[in-house]
Amino acid sequence: MPAPARLLRRLTLQDGIVRTDPAGARVLARLVDAEVAYHRSRLNVLAVGVVRHLVRRWLEPGADADAVVGMTDGELVAALLRDPRTGDETRRSLTDPLAWCVVPARPGPVPEGVELVPGGRSYHARTLVHGEPLPDHVPVPDRAPDRWVLRRDRPEARSAVATP
Repeated sequence: MPAPARLLRRLTLQDGIVRTDPAGARVLARLVDAEVAYHRSRLNVLAVGVVRHLVRRWLEPGADADAVVGMTDGELVAALLRDPRTGDETRRSLTDPLAWCVVPARPGPVPEGVELVPGGRSYHARTLVHGEPLPDHVPVPDRAPDRWVLRRDRPEARSAVATP
């Protein structure tokens, strides 16, 4: 993998399209594959799911959802820690993040009180060289579930889980 500065020198932007040579395209394709794999990984889905759960609980009584948009991560965590509805769970998520887990969801509706977490999305665009798909690049197969359930060992969470 070339140094970032070296790779950036090989890239140009024309009409909203990133252009590079075949070697640069292969590096970009590997980086895209790695990003997709991370965003659809169990660990990232877990982190996103816990934050979504906490923010939904915090905003339930009709708080201004737009206020969250401008917050830094630190400001959001501080607000979640201060609120009596989310403070304990936020503290637990910070001190023991793996006390939560995500598991593939069964098809159909999810029981009340269980957080459904989308698995993220894959990129559908292929890396092209001179308008053709990169010849020696085979995208990593995406086998991650599209729907996950955030679970904390409660019976209602278990009932929404797909059995292996």
